[in-house]
Amino acid sequence: MIYDIMTETDFHNSKVLRDAFSYEAINELFEWYEELSESCDIEFDPLAIRCDWTEYDADDLFEVYGYLLDYEEEQTTDRLMEILESNTTVVILKTTYLIQAF
Repeated sequence: MIYDIMTETDFHNSKVLRDAFSYEAINELFEWYEELSESCDIEFDPLAIRCDWTEYDADDLFEVYGYLLDYEEEQTTDRLMEILESNTTVVILKTTYLIQAF
């Protein structure tokens, strides 16, 4: 089996990732997979990464995941983040959120 070591530049040069994520999100995803690779071998598959993760702004986050909030409870980003973090991986960026599919 032949393995290729991905550099951060290689990761950033993936058109599939550049079309789906902001530069900041790609940085965080690289760090996330780099850390994960310390405990197991990972095959670089940008399509799988794109399917596993989505980047949302706050408005889109409520549009997609707002149904998780009870109508009686306060409709806040903090409460929605609590629910999401208890069910999946959430990476909070400066202006957006990376959510791993669950």
